Amino acid sequence: MEQTLLLDTPSLVTSNPASVKVQYTITSGRTVVSRRCKISVEAQNASQFTVEPSHVEVMVEVPEALARNSSYLKRLEVMVVPPALEPGQKGTAEPRIQLPEGMTILNPSFDSVTITRKK
Repeated sequence: MEQTLLLDTPSLVTSNPASVKVQYTITSGRTVVSRRCKISVEAQNASQFTVEPSHVEVMVEVPEALARNSSYLKRLEVMVVPPALEPGQKGTAEPRIQLPEGMTILNPSFDSVTITRKK
């Protein structure tokens, strides 16, 4: 952050310059959290697909102040875009991860998941 601050001096003291620009960084502690995330299907007809495994374990680092904030943690999403499949066919895809601001993923790679299009 950057701010310009006026100097507060006693009445008989004149400061030169009268204000200063201050830059600072607010740091807070960070902690590691493990989240079990459901893999969602990103498609208009998402209900026509099943995914195996249906969940993955994701290790993330978050600010300590948000480690127990359920609405913040729910913004961590794992999704998959299904390949072109005919009804009854199976295929594989790589899961994609969407992180909220301030969250860092610690296990960025996952195995492919199997997607089946329902008959």
